[in-house]
Parts: sequence; C-alpha cells; structure tokens
Amino acid sequence: MYSTLTNCPSCGAKPGQIHEGACTVERCSKCEDHLFGGCECETKRDYDKALARWTGFMPGVTEAEKLSVDLT
Repeated sequence: MYSTLTNCPSCGAKPGQIHEGACTVERCSKCEDHLFGGCECETKRDYDKALARWTGFMPGVTEAEKLSVDLT
C-alpha cells in the first residue's frame, strides 16, 4: 500500500536525511507535533534534528498500515 519511499514533499529531503530549513512536515523530536506551526514546546534547545529525519513516509503512515487503517 505505502511501501514506496519518497522524498519529503515539503523540503525535498531524501529518506534518512535531515529536513531542510523550515520544513512543514518535520516533527519536533521532543513533543512529536509539527515543528513549525504546531509545536508548543517552551524551548527547542532540547530539539534534536537527527531524531526527526525524513523516513520516506509521511508521519503516521507506517503506523496506520501496521494497524490496517485505510488512509484513503
């Protein structure tokens, strides 16, 4: 179903790469919300970009696939 890896649709990062600039898909490594426009962490000093690398899948897609949730 979602087995094809893709580049990040927002910043173009390839699977395994760190997101570029103010990517709207990137997640906060601390609270897991969208880093830009959604994250409400008081400080981003503890944020680790390496933990939020682009996997090749939109956040939640692989989890939904494992749980047999249809996202269409």
